[in-house]
Amino acid sequence: MINTIGSYGSIHFALQNTHHERKNHTDSLIFNTLISIFNSFSISNSLYLIKKATLNRLLRFAIAITLVLCPAMQVLHANNTPSIINMHYKFPDNGAIETHLLIFNKLLQDHGISNTIATSTGSTFVLEQASQQGLACTTFNHQDWGPRATDLEPLCIQNAPTIICNGIGHLTTGIALHATHNNPIILMHHYFFSELLANSIPAINNIQGIVTVSPLVAQQLQDLQKKGIVKVPHIKHIAPFWNDQKFLDFSPHRSKVDFFAQEYGINLQENTPVITMLANLYWCKNQALLLKSLQLLQRKNPLLQVVFAGEGNDRKELEALARELKLERIAHFIGRTEKTPELLHHSTIHVLTSSHEGLGIAYLEAAMMKKPFIAATGTGIEPIIQKGITGLVFENNNVEDLTNKLAILLEAPQLCKVMGDNAYTFVRKHYSTEALFKNWLDFFAAINKQK
Repeated sequence: MINTIGSYGSIHFALQNTHHERKNHTDSLIFNTLISIFNSFSISNSLYLIKKATLNRLLRFAIAITLVLCPAMQVLHANNTPSIINMHYKFPDNGAIETHLLIFNKLLQDHGISNTIATSTGSTFVLEQASQQGLACTTFNHQDWGPRATDLEPLCIQNAPTIICNGIGHLTTGIALHATHNNPIILMHHYFFSELLANSIPAINNIQGIVTVSPLVAQQLQDLQKKGIVKVPHIKHIAPFWNDQKFLDFSPHRSKVDFFAQEYGINLQENTPVITMLANLYWCKNQALLLKSLQLLQRKNPLLQVVFAGEGNDRKELEALARELKLERIAHFIGRTEKTPELLHHSTIHVLTSSHEGLGIAYLEAAMMKKPFIAATGTGIEPIIQKGITGLVFENNNVEDLTNKLAILLEAPQLCKVMGDNAYTFVRKHYSTEALFKNWLDFFAAINKQK
């Protein structure tokens, strides 16, 4: 439960990880007092003379006293902290899953919970970032869906770590290890409810938990659970980890006019409405629908500009469509950008036209910049958009409905501001790093109670 950095570095008292059920008011008061003490406690230069053994005895005594006084904290593995293996397949670049893995395992490490990322030697971005951040990795040489049971067997001999499968392709490995070691196996499903997921239900019924990034998929699985088709005991929606701190730290240093001119060569005025879409350029993101909508919108909004941020196989096709619709003057494909907070800050509306979507981190990012959001029905974003409060929803793949919803916000700047403020409050409360990590700790606790 204690993670000591260096010989006498800062000490992190990781009791907070395990305090999932406060059985009474006394427990809660004791717990909060101890957390306050230990969160503010670090070893300064004046304490260097204290022998390490003495310090460790002091901390072990504090833990023992706390566990006696707060029995509800003894929820996770008996060996102080759970051991977590996060499985990852070969992917050389940075995507949403890679961002999630790195933030998740860093949080586990910072809270004294032993963990490793099991990934291919071909996953260069993850390995480089993990090395820079001091994160543990277990690598394998084969370049397919992920680690095999034989790759992870040495990690399971002394204990039974909780294994998180970040793809359906990992289930075979997880289930094989569970059969031998009785490991808790969790599938984190990062996508929408697909035919692959439906066909995998017989295998899924051999695991202990499912976390879905989409609230819609969680609801669909829970409905099947009630019918006895899905037999997994624990199903929960938890959004993937994302870098919310980058948006909290952002402070604008240049005008809207200067930003777009200097970064992308786009000339506009301070009052020019800008619609932004952050998404890779693939068929399921449906950028073509937004281009068709722009053809209708520009008649009433001649100053309107639209920015597509992202790369993908469909870029040439989409640029050709923009030329065909005579939208070259207002539709801008800027590729990937490291300026997401500033881009959203200077935007009017964020839209995601995806016909299929698990959650859409872009929704959370736009909310952090206090921008209203428009998304399609039947996607994972729909359940978390409070219609008319934080954003609007249009009928999936319906260009007229999308155009109408965009027009509503373009014609009502004050409504945009109110919705943007509401979106920020909602996301900070439910989708902050702290909130997501607490959800995971609760989920681990529920699964380990079942063991």
